[in-house]
Amino acid sequence: MQTETEIGYEIMDPLTYSTKLAKGLEKPSALQASTQGETAYLNLVNEIHEKIDQQLIYCLKIRESLKNRFLMDLQGHLKYEGTKLAQIESKLDSRTDLSDIIYQMIDRMYGCPQIDWHEYLSQIAHLLLDDAQVRRFIQVRDKITQTMLGKLKTKLHGKTVKI
Repeated sequence: MQTETEIGYEIMDPLTYSTKLAKGLEKPSALQASTQGETAYLNLVNEIHEKIDQQLIYCLKIRESLKNRFLMDLQGHLKYEGTKLAQIESKLDSRTDLSDIIYQMIDRMYGCPQIDWHEYLSQIAHLLLDDAQVRRFIQVRDKITQTMLGKLKTKLHGKTVKI
């Protein structure tokens, strides 16, 4: 425990749902839904989880923190500066179609051994600068994830990933 430290809290608006949403829902008895009611139940649970995730990302300023660390490490590890760094920052901000994937990549990169950071910093930066297709971002994200997990043939997003 640390003393004499100020801790700030930001109380967000609560997530509220009408009880009417529960009408017709059925809790699945197995992993897969077999009725419309079970499918509706799983969809509602997923929607609630996504809203909670988005609020936590916003409240904790996770993306801002990852972005700042990523840009600082590009300067420190790869000696990027000036125009090149500004271009990367601009691409980070403008590629809203890839926002989730890019921040997953950066977050997972920092879960890898530090020896791998240099390679992944460079790959992410080049993907951004080259306006790479979504497919390439996903391939690199999955490779970073494999490194982070330290395993091959781990299932990700319902598929076996090979590197």
